[in-house]
Amino acid sequence: VSRFREKEMMVRLLNRVFIIKNRWKHQLQHRFQNLFLKKRLLQHQNPLNY
Repeated sequence: VSRFREKEMMVRLLNRVFIIKNRWKHQLQHRFQNLFLKKRLLQHQNPLNY
């Protein structure tokens, strides 16, 4: 019984880590996209500077 519980705990822990990782990754991607879009907008606004 205790072994089964340990396994369950591990699975839960892994799931939590996985979720946190995914969230973090998503936030990073979002940030990079925002930066990229801002850069492009700036380029379109004043193409002479580039």
